[in-house]
Amino acid sequence: MRVPRLRYPCRPVCRLALLTALCLAACVSRPVDPVENKPQVTRQAWEPPEPDPKDWDWIKLNTGEWLKGDIKALRDRDFEFDSDKLDSLTFKWKDIHELRSPRQNTVVLADKSVHRGTLIVKDGAVAMKTKDGTQQFRQAEIMSIVPGKKKLFGLWSGKVSAGLTARSGNTNQIEANAQVFVRRRSPFSRVDFNFIGNYSTLDGSPTVDNHRFTGRWDLFLSKRWFATPIQLDVFRDRFQNIALQVTPSAGGGYRAVDTPEIDWEVSLAAGYRVTEYDSVASGTDSESTATIIPGTSFEWDITSDIEFKLQYGITIGVPDTADTNHHLVFGFEFDILKDIDLNLTFQWDHVGRPRPAADGTIPFKDDYRTIVSFGWEF
Repeated sequence: MRVPRLRYPCRPVCRLALLTALCLAACVSRPVDPVENKPQVTRQAWEPPEPDPKDWDWIKLNTGEWLKGDIKALRDRDFEFDSDKLDSLTFKWKDIHELRSPRQNTVVLADKSVHRGTLIVKDGAVAMKTKDGTQQFRQAEIMSIVPGKKKLFGLWSGKVSAGLTARSGNTNQIEANAQVFVRRRSPFSRVDFNFIGNYSTLDGSPTVDNHRFTGRWDLFLSKRWFATPIQLDVFRDRFQNIALQVTPSAGGGYRAVDTPEIDWEVSLAAGYRVTEYDSVASGTDSESTATIIPGTSFEWDITSDIEFKLQYGITIGVPDTADTNHHLVFGFEFDILKDIDLNLTFQWDHVGRPRPAADGTIPFKDDYRTIVSFGWEF
């Protein structure tokens, strides 16, 4: 007897349900990357166009930002750049990651060699196209850059500061001070001029009247050593009974620290001091002596907006070392606007052997001043 074959009309439906369940289980057990099937996009870093002699200079900072404009100068590891939109800017040379200048520049290296041509700086390497071909060297070797079209002006820098205080009423008082600093720096030399003046009146009578001018010419013998063929100090202080004091000298110095943040120099010179007095009780109204002059200058960029500066000089009389004068100026400079600073300065002058005046008055040996002023850098 033949048994009839049973048919299950639900079998296709069961197969479909089983297949669906297996697919769902596979999807749940496998993590899905939402961007797995999306095309990968590679973001290309932006770069300026190739240098064109009729175009701009370009710089790239260590932050990746690009600026276009004109190179002003590289001096003392400070890179000055005139941005087309942001005006004059100053950066640390180490913060310049890339530089493209299609214009003629004068470059001085650490070995005192001078090169002139167009500049490409990238990742610490320099390619300079000169009339003799392409020169290759390291960015750290560059000591100064002067653009060709601004060569003469680019050698000069300086600062002018002034402060004024006026009081009226029960007491009429005027206090005024001025400071002027000018520097000309070429590849192999440096010329500094500095003036400090203080004047004050109380009810119409002068109470402070002193002025000091210093000038020096330095020749760079190496990256660290320099010679000073001539330096001059001219001083007048009415209330120190000094009509005029002139001290010419010569010597040399050494740059002890030279980093992007700190610059420290020490110097030593020998000279001859001549002093004329306003009045004397007896004897001659002038005297002179040989001198030894040690000194130091210190500059520290505490932040990008705050700078500390110090200058200290000692004029030692020879052979009478008791006849020694001191001059100390230090203070802080705060950047508040473009090229405008707020200055807080402390000044100390010491005369080792004050000369009595005709009326028998003996001046104090020490004068102290705290000065608040505004300055303009150029």
